[in-house]
Amino acid sequence: MSKSVNGVVIALIMICLFISIGVESSLRNRCFNIVHHDRCIEKECKSTCLKMYPQSFIENKCVAAPGGPFKGRGQCACEHRCPK
Repeated sequence: MSKSVNGVVIALIMICLFISIGVESSLRNRCFNIVHHDRCIEKECKSTCLKMYPQSFIENKCVAAPGGPFKGRGQCACEHRCPK
């Protein structure tokens, strides 16, 4: 390969590495916490998440309980930035 092609290949590899490192670090900085185990009402869920994580709130989600007494029922989960 010529020098210019080698330079382009190296640049593409570097870009891919930087992107993968950024994605990994952003995923590591996210935490999830179930705040209502027995229900998920959208407005109530968001309100609770905002109160619990006023500075670090990202998103609220309704997820199905995987097991236990509430198996299959909606639960309110808060996604927030984890403390470092």
